[in-house]
Amino acid sequence: QQQQQQQRGLVEKEGKDNILNPTKEKKKRKLELDSEMEDYSDEMIRSKWTVGSAVEVSSPKGQNWHRGRVRVVVKDEPDDWLEIWLDDECNKKTMLREQLRRSDPRLREARAARGTIGDASER
Repeated sequence: QQQQQQQRGLVEKEGKDNILNPTKEKKKRKLELDSEMEDYSDEMIRSKWTVGSAVEVSSPKGQNWHRGRVRVVVKDEPDDWLEIWLDDECNKKTMLREQLRRSDPRLREARAARGTIGDASER
């Protein structure tokens, strides 16, 4: 019974906060929606990557982004594997490869068209 009263008190308090400051609640909800849309958008972009898609891969330490192209897609559950051949600006004779899951945070859509390739802090 005491626990129910405490829960009721929390509900009443939350309700009062919402009544007193509805813009705070709206801002909070907008941030939640924006985050959900960003996640949905990222998921949609990643789901469309096929052989030949331009992507970027961050270095293992996350300091730089490197351009590359998806060369192989291996269907797997719960997440596909992508083999990416990276462009090596320093040594054109070698082809660097990465095998990453489609959802790996080290992968992102290619941003070369927007001129934003650079350090990995640009996430």
